Amino acid sequence: MTTLPIMLFDEHQLAPSFGYLFNPKWVSPHESLVSMLWKFGRANALPGHVLIIQIARETIDPYEGISAGSSEVNLHKVQRMLGVPLHIVRASLIPEPLQRTGSPWFRYCRSCLAGGYHSIVHQLKRVGRCPVHGGVLEMACHHCGGRAPYRLNAYLRDAPHRCGNGGACYISLLPSQSLWRSLDQKARTAMTRTRLNC
Repeated sequence: MTTLPIMLFDEHQLAPSFGYLFNPKWVSPHESLVSMLWKFGRANALPGHVLIIQIARETIDPYEGISAGSSEVNLHKVQRMLGVPLHIVRASLIPEPLQRTGSPWFRYCRSCLAGGYHSIVHQLKRVGRCPVHGGVLEMACHHCGGRAPYRLNAYLRDAPHRCGNGGACYISLLPSQSLWRSLDQKARTAMTRTRLNC
């Protein structure tokens, strides 16, 4: 009988004995940090409160969380944790001077979420429809009508693709890990054009 190693980690260092599972190929252009952390947390079975504490620049209450902006997120820690270039981490956030252009509520395209993708472009107030699928971006949960604040907190992190209030799925089925692949060229072009025009 073969025994598997147990993943042990120090909550303060977020450094497991045998490393983390994350494939940078799971990251698509203009993907939000929320989306990347959903994938990272799901692949490594990490609780949200542990993950949020680790990526914050300062000591925080993980349930209160931090804004999804570069002033509160430790970009270098996120970059090392995910193993992606720093410019990808920066692109996953709305820059601080443009925070007012972002929605305070989590906005999503059902079709994108079904593929395991959420874009920072979806968070821009000027964008009303998904640049890839053309559908109106949604904010409210179809079950409870509530909206989730767009903050990096344990509630949002622990409820991937789900309403942070009642836990209902935003989409009919949670995306499987096999769907986590990069956007095709047409989708990349649509997202890039929209981001550059906002």
